[in-house]
Amino acid sequence: MMESAIPLGRRVVNRIVDLLHQLYVSIVIFTSTGQGKAGFGLTVFVVALAIAAPLFPYPGPKWSNVALQFIPPSTKPSLWYILGTDYLGIPLLLDIIWGLRYFLEIGAIAGVLQVAIGTFLGLLAGYLGGFTDRALNFVFNLLLTIPTFALWLILAVIFRSGNPVILGFILGILSWAGLARSIRAAALSAKNKDYVEASRLLGLNSLSIIANDIMPAITPYIVMNFMLSIVGGFYGAMGLAFLGLIPYSNINWGAIMGNAFYQEAAIFSPTGTIPVVILIVIQTVILMGFVYFANASVYIFDPKRRREVEIKLASKRRAVR
Repeated sequence: MMESAIPLGRRVVNRIVDLLHQLYVSIVIFTSTGQGKAGFGLTVFVVALAIAAPLFPYPGPKWSNVALQFIPPSTKPSLWYILGTDYLGIPLLLDIIWGLRYFLEIGAIAGVLQVAIGTFLGLLAGYLGGFTDRALNFVFNLLLTIPTFALWLILAVIFRSGNPVILGFILGILSWAGLARSIRAAALSAKNKDYVEASRLLGLNSLSIIANDIMPAITPYIVMNFMLSIVGGFYGAMGLAFLGLIPYSNINWGAIMGNAFYQEAAIFSPTGTIPVVILIVIQTVILMGFVYFANASVYIFDPKRRREVEIKLASKRRAVR
């Protein structure tokens, strides 16, 4: 039966079922290795906790209590203080939960900017070649010679904002040159492949060739860079807050660590050391989860592995029947 003869509602249902099946196959592939299980589990937990942050009390001024400043982990005066408090006497647990949401917003914005600009310009340079390639490659090389962190500092001082959208823009708008160079190299290699040449001979336009022939080959690399750019957003936002270059916010872990070092001499005092150690351990576990997720994401784009998983799942379904 031709697809056009199938009712629209049935086609939509079939499409949704197919998408859910592909998602399930991807999860099976992801969790087929120890690294994939750890990365998938940690990433899903962190994202879910960040999304659920509004269900928890916001660590605002009403929680501030100087008498509870940097107290060690305790269940008093309530369970919210189980990880201790920050410089303002606010429960560190609430800072961490809301901080996850804050950092993921920054990382997502920075990642989208970095991946979108880097991928688009890299593909443009690599596929079109000629003057376009030379001009864009000059821009890539120029940006790569400029110290990115120094520009972050300058822009942070100019904007002086802790808004996650503005911080994501600052961290993402200057970090795409390395990705663009890598995408350019991949596009230069791919455009001479036989299947790309065949598409040209068939009269397909450049956009169609890039989308259908070149993009699938570099998608794993793009996904990995997006995940790692979220990690970069974490570190960048924390670094700017630690140096005091953006307005203080207790949901920015860098500000908490900065106060622990500058106000409590964290290197020498347990009251400052405890929150710093807790934050370092938590952020290390979270960021390792993102890195594991990025590494494991390569496998879901492997056609051979997908076929093997599809065959195994089909065999299990037949065995059940």
